[in-house]
Amino acid sequence: MDEIQRFTTLKEKTSKALESKIRLEERYKNEREKLEALIKEITAKGYDPTKLAEIKNAKAAELKTVLDTLEIEVNELVEKLKAIEVSTNV
Repeated sequence: MDEIQRFTTLKEKTSKALESKIRLEERYKNEREKLEALIKEITAKGYDPTKLAEIKNAKAAELKTVLDTLEIEVNELVEKLKAIEVSTNV
């Protein structure tokens, strides 16, 4: 390969690398903007973005408690309804 062809090849590779770099920089910029918007949204809702795992665990525990209570209440209601049904069928 002569020097002219090598130079042309290197010039093409450099051009492609530059185009790739520009695309990656734009992609990075877009993703960074999305992240910043998400952080603002989370913060606006009163949550600390650095403690999302803790918040998620707390909310999951809260949901479990609510579901447990609801389950107990529904089971008690079903039993009461069965008792009423049995007493009216006698």
